[in-house]
Amino acid sequence: MALQRQTTNPLTDFAALVRRQLWSILLPFAFVTALGIMVAELMPRTYDVTTIVKVPESGIPGSGSAIQRDVSAALNDMKAEPLIRSVIEAQEWPDYIGLSEEERRVYVTRVIKNLTIQVKTIAKNSAGSSYITVFYRDSEGLRAERFLNSLRDRYIDGVVKSVRDDAKQTRDMLRDLVEEKFEAYKAAEKAKNELVKLKNLATVIATPGGGSARSQDPIYASLVTSREQLAAARLSLKEKQAKLEYTIHLLELQHDKVPEDEVPVKQGLNDRADPLGDLARQIKDLENGIADKREKLKDYRPLAKAYQRIEDEILRDENKIAQLKGESGPDTARASSTRFVTNPLRVAYDQTRRELEAEIESLKVTIASLESSIIELSRDNDQRQDAYYQLTLLESDVALAQQAYDGARGAYESQTTRVALLDGPQANPFELVQVAKASPDPIFPNVPIFIVVSVFLGLAAGLGTAITSEFLRNGFSGLGDLTRGLAVPVLGAVNVITTRAEARRMWTRHVMIAASSLVIVSAILWITWAYQDDSLRWLGPQLTQLIEDVRLAFRP
Repeated sequence: MALQRQTTNPLTDFAALVRRQLWSILLPFAFVTALGIMVAELMPRTYDVTTIVKVPESGIPGSGSAIQRDVSAALNDMKAEPLIRSVIEAQEWPDYIGLSEEERRVYVTRVIKNLTIQVKTIAKNSAGSSYITVFYRDSEGLRAERFLNSLRDRYIDGVVKSVRDDAKQTRDMLRDLVEEKFEAYKAAEKAKNELVKLKNLATVIATPGGGSARSQDPIYASLVTSREQLAAARLSLKEKQAKLEYTIHLLELQHDKVPEDEVPVKQGLNDRADPLGDLARQIKDLENGIADKREKLKDYRPLAKAYQRIEDEILRDENKIAQLKGESGPDTARASSTRFVTNPLRVAYDQTRRELEAEIESLKVTIASLESSIIELSRDNDQRQDAYYQLTLLESDVALAQQAYDGARGAYESQTTRVALLDGPQANPFELVQVAKASPDPIFPNVPIFIVVSVFLGLAAGLGTAITSEFLRNGFSGLGDLTRGLAVPVLGAVNVITTRAEARRMWTRHVMIAASSLVIVSAILWITWAYQDDSLRWLGPQLTQLIEDVRLAFRP
């Protein structure tokens, strides 16, 4: 027994700890490192792909901007379950085909979670284009690339098809509306024409310079004509009655007999077509002549022969006037030898009276007939006014129906042009900026870094296990530990005496632990290698399925 130093180096103590706990360090280190390698190799790879689509501010002229206005809908439309499901089924993913309906729904939901969509739209009242950026993660790079490209193309085709279908549906609706409005227009025109035909009404005709006017109604025209004729007949009746009264007055003033020497003058009057008018004119002429002769008397003296001659002429004219009026003139004292004959003026006046009375009676009959006709025409006109009011309403309906038909037809023609534009290749406003292309290296896991991290974790786990085991022991681990733990000097130490049997049993235990650990670590590494090489099929179906289930749980 030799004397030992009272103090020890920490590195020496750590080295002694490592020697004592070498297996406690190596076993966790090997196990954690092997597990890290296994996880790094069997962990499902995650590949990230990106595609970018540009949507211009406006489409081709006439095609509308429905897609541009609703570009933000891509945030939800591209994640729609039917669209995702259709892409997966079209590509026939093996891990999807054999699933039940509920499992497929969960599978599609997981795929949707791996989609990230960003839409960059232009500000209101600003010029520019919108961009749709789509990110997708999958455990297989090629599948992610094919899936995202197909999803993008199907979305674009679906949006364009939806716009085209909506435009065609609107066009068909407008076509039906045009037919409906045309039928309504024909019905309104038919109702108007039937009323016009039934009531024999006047229709609206075009007028020069534009506009329209209704031709004069025959009933109303007859009513106006009848009223004018009635007014004319009444006026004529008044004139005839006044003329009759004057003729009777003149007839009463005439004598039955007149001197024979006056007959020629009166006979001349009787030969006129209008005795009353001729009589008045003769009296007027005689009176004017008397007035002229009285003016001439002023130029002569009363004893002059010219004066006496003019006086005789004036007296003779006055007698003629008296005879025409049926009165006795100043020179009524005639010789008894004067012969009297029938007064022709009285005969003429009497004939004129009878003619006037006949005309008056005829006018009265005409007036009565016109009054009766006017009453009937007024009644018919009132009825036709109601009919014309109905006709006005029907014409308004026809005009409104025509206006509605023209508007529907214009909208239909415009929509037909829009459908033709949308059916063209230029109607698709989407522009592909970036195609989805998977990188050959996954973004997760990074195998070298993962293995390095697992090595350090295994070493840390081994050291942690060794230190924990060392400090949990109820005793001193060595001379240095004893020296630090006692307050008195340590004079020496007695080495542990190990028999051969104990050494053999310890060696056997260490060999078994090392062998079992080596078997476990080798099994982990072998399983990793065997799973990756499917061609050998070393693993059984149950273990393979278990690993698949674990990988599926961690698959993105």
